[in-house]
Amino acid sequence: MKKYFFKLHLATLFVFLLFFTTNKPATAGWSEVENGTTERLEGIWGNSGEDVFAVGGNGTILHYNGMNWSEMESGTTNDLEDIWGTGENDVFAVGENGTMIHYNGKTWSKINSGTSKDLDSVWGSSQNDIFVTGNGFTRGGGDYINFILHYNGNTWSEAYRVEADVTRPERLYDIWGSSGINVFVVGHYSTIFYYNGSSWSKMKSGIVANFSGIWGSSENDVYTVGWNRYADNKICHYDGNTWSEIYSDESLGALFDVWGSSNTDVFAVGGEGAIFHYDGITWSEMNSMISEHLYAVWGNSGEDVFAVGENGTILHYDGINICTAEKVYGEHSEKTELLRNFRDEVLSKTSEGQELIKLYYQWSPVIVNTMEEDGEFKEEVKELLDGVLGLIGGKAE
Repeated sequence: MKKYFFKLHLATLFVFLLFFTTNKPATAGWSEVENGTTERLEGIWGNSGEDVFAVGGNGTILHYNGMNWSEMESGTTNDLEDIWGTGENDVFAVGENGTMIHYNGKTWSKINSGTSKDLDSVWGSSQNDIFVTGNGFTRGGGDYINFILHYNGNTWSEAYRVEADVTRPERLYDIWGSSGINVFVVGHYSTIFYYNGSSWSKMKSGIVANFSGIWGSSENDVYTVGWNRYADNKICHYDGNTWSEIYSDESLGALFDVWGSSNTDVFAVGGEGAIFHYDGITWSEMNSMISEHLYAVWGNSGEDVFAVGENGTILHYDGINICTAEKVYGEHSEKTELLRNFRDEVLSKTSEGQELIKLYYQWSPVIVNTMEEDGEFKEEVKELLDGVLGLIGGKAE
């Protein structure tokens, strides 16, 4: 009889940890999407939630029409590293060996970039103001250079070039701007370049890290992510005057990209399925339920976000905000954090626990809707949550 009641209590614990502790944006809402490829995916961008492009290895380009992903004919077998556009009929993708292609709404065509070196990122403020970053050794392999190309609506030209130490090449990884006169480029060995509309200059952050992704909500609210030589992840912020390190975790690996819908809704992705979210107050880890590296993130809104990575991985986040424990105890209370921590640190570490978490995705919307409509049921939930807290060492009110 004692074993029966122990199993009953344990099952109750698992169920309520799953159904009542998901904060926004904890594990709720992320799901893996079928897409038909196993190629590594490096970049993603969309014109809308029904017009999304992902690029990657061997010239792979996938397109999402709001219902399904399908492969497009890119015209190249070179790896594609990044993608960006101004609209459905004006999209650019760049990649290795100077690869640059353009989509006019119907077909992809090659563009002469003027270089055979690798191109890693693309961003622009308009159709007549587009930047591309590149890196590579000079002919003969004597020097390593970083360069930035610019398109003025008619021609591409080299806008900036800097030689790097061949023993520690400052590879440029990503570019973003709030406008054509406020542009940032980040890369290896703490590299940050800034463009003010007339000239490029190197910024000093005082932070030791390899930066690989950058995004901002404004010129005074910019985030860059990366890792240091020990592979600890780094999240850094620029307030318009100085750079500062705002998050780092030595137990977790590198971060590769960052994107947000606003200054209170920012996502960062990285190695081994890592996803972090910023709600305007704190950064918190999300459980992606995968172990593949995630290289890029983009969204149409905070409730329609895509992340892509190795082995053709595409994840989608629908922004479901389901949290009963927050309503009972408060979003940042000790009790809610205790329940959430047990779920993330215990349940998610086993295959059985992961299966239970998957069940959460299927059933939690129905359960929460019932709780919102039935006040008596909510009270019963609080009593059960109090019991669960007692089992794992928390104190009920």
